[in-house]
Amino acid sequence: MQEYAKQKHLLFRFPFGRGAMPSQTELEEMMRSGEIKLQDGSYAEQLKEYRKISPALQTLAGNNHSHLGWNHDSKDSSFGVKMSASSV
Repeated sequence: MQEYAKQKHLLFRFPFGRGAMPSQTELEEMMRSGEIKLQDGSYAEQLKEYRKISPALQTLAGNNHSHLGWNHDSKDSSFGVKMSASSV
C-alpha cells in the first residue's frame, strides 16, 4: 500500500466515460444552449475543436494528466455472462 501512495497519478477517468468523446447530439445541444461555440463542419472536425477548448481537458493537461476513455459496453455484466461465469 505504501508503494501505491508514492506513485504519481497521471490518469483521469471521466464519469460515464464521456469527457473527451461527446456524441454528435451532445455537441449539438452544447452549441444550442450556448455552452460552447464551434465552427460549422463535420462531427469529426467539431469533436477535434471541442477537445482543444474543453475546460475539463485543458485542466487535465495543465496538471500533466491524461484521460482514460471507457465508453464501450462489453456487456460483461449481462445476465447470460454472469450465469456462464458462475456455472464454470
